[in-house]
Amino acid sequence: MNDYALYLDDIRHPPQTDDNWMLCRTVRAMLEILNKHGIPTLASFDYELGRTDPGHSGDDAVTAFLDYLISHPNEGEVIELEVHLHTSSRHGEGRMANLLKQSQVTCAQAGIRLVHSY
Repeated sequence: MNDYALYLDDIRHPPQTDDNWMLCRTVRAMLEILNKHGIPTLASFDYELGRTDPGHSGDDAVTAFLDYLISHPNEGEVIELEVHLHTSSRHGEGRMANLLKQSQVTCAQAGIRLVHSY
């Protein structure tokens, strides 16, 4: 894991914290950041991405994120990855939360323990 936080949103900016946020506006940009910087310590997702990434939603982002985690297993001890859902869409939040919950075992097998904060 690398010491940065991933923030995916089509209009908002990351919170002003000490978490070293990297902002991405599209699923493609998120994957570029992951491929360049590796697994973050924290990730936060919006559901509605229509302003910058038409045709994609938080479902696509979380699915791509989970696919990345599973295909890049952690060697050694299990690491914790905190995941936030900062969307205003209750429907979208539920969908993304369900995807994360369904992938907990697979991620754990890849050495990554998802810690949900939503």
